[in-house]
Amino acid sequence: MKKIVLVFLVFSVLYFGFDIRGGINYDLKGAMLYNAEANLTLSISGAITNGFVVSALYDSSSTAWYGSLGTYNEYNLDPQKKDLALYGSGSIVFPIEGFDFNKITGGINLGIRYYIDKFSVDFGLFAMLLYNGSRFEGIRLLLGYTF
Repeated sequence: MKKIVLVFLVFSVLYFGFDIRGGINYDLKGAMLYNAEANLTLSISGAITNGFVVSALYDSSSTAWYGSLGTYNEYNLDPQKKDLALYGSGSIVFPIEGFDFNKITGGINLGIRYYIDKFSVDFGLFAMLLYNGSRFEGIRLLLGYTF
């Protein structure tokens, strides 16, 4: 089973392509989250792109690590140039250390993405609810590269 999943992932990355991004999520209460994510593109239909997103978040105030798995959608405002896009994603959020199925919650991201050749700059909003009832809400800034 593991080999089938690995072959599927390798095929998907080689056939469809993927993006990597890194940056910061600044919470409006002052906390800083460092973010690394990978987007696996599954479908491109005209101006709309869909796929999966996997990310890791580090909360510098509590030194906690969080993981996130979800889907994303992107709408290119000018399909010929493909330089400016609106994006949104919804995902499950879970603590990496001390993982438990009862600690799975959710998060959303939305914003605008500007492409410069293979590089991208994302600016947007994010919200995450954590298992202990606390939440993060704020702005995000990510730099990325498309393969």
